[in-house]
Amino acid sequence: MARTPLHSHVVFRREPDLPGFEVRYSRYGGYAFRKHTHAAYCVGVVESGESDFYLDGRVLRTKPGDVVCINPGQVHACNPDPGSAMIYRMAYISPLWIARVGEDLFGPGAGTFCFACPVLDDRDIAVAFETLFAATARQGAMAADVLEKESLLVSALGRLMSRFSDVATPADVGGNDPARAVRALLDADPAGRHSLDDLARAAGHGRFHTLRLFREAYGLPPHAYRTQLRVEMAKALLARGASIADTAQETGFVDQSHFTRVFREHTGATPNQYQAG
Repeated sequence: MARTPLHSHVVFRREPDLPGFEVRYSRYGGYAFRKHTHAAYCVGVVESGESDFYLDGRVLRTKPGDVVCINPGQVHACNPDPGSAMIYRMAYISPLWIARVGEDLFGPGAGTFCFACPVLDDRDIAVAFETLFAATARQGAMAADVLEKESLLVSALGRLMSRFSDVATPADVGGNDPARAVRALLDADPAGRHSLDDLARAAGHGRFHTLRLFREAYGLPPHAYRTQLRVEMAKALLARGASIADTAQETGFVDQSHFTRVFREHTGATPNQYQAG
């Protein structure tokens, strides 16, 4: 079970002018996250603090000024050093934005893009995203209009992708066939009550081999992957204004208390904090 973060402060900001783009401001002291994945591309800038950054079996080091880049589906966790605190801003970016900017850069049919370097010490790219984050945070008479925000997002992504992206191969994005079959079953109904026998039938293997193949392909056991899907589904419902109780029920959690605990373990925020964004 994840430990409770100390002295945490989390603010989410969703952009109506930029569908599929969300920013999280985070200040954490102590352990905050268990290993998890996201359906979106993630790009963050570390403002203060240092951390061991776990990504797909590797442990990398982050420091202030670093840009952190995470592809959809990559298993990761980033928590401050013991006794220290960490402040960063993280953007969650729909694959549609990445595809559109990729076509602008490399032409139609360029392929599925992936970030090639998970931790960048690149001040130019850090400034581009810091400027974008600042523009999306402005309110009132000083608020940025849609043209400014779109321009800053496309410009920041263009700088990043033109220098630090590759085209993913089918193995990078899909895993092997049995694991893909299990993933498709879970993707189709995250709130469903699938048994291990159901997953094994989809994979065409025994239960033990199904678990092994799925973990090898995606870095998480099927139940943990399904939990991540439920959290992503919950985020979409909360953003649309659904109640926490209804969201917990619709996404397949045992009760509201269980949902709140798991949601915080995966996002670093309570459902209330997320919905307030």
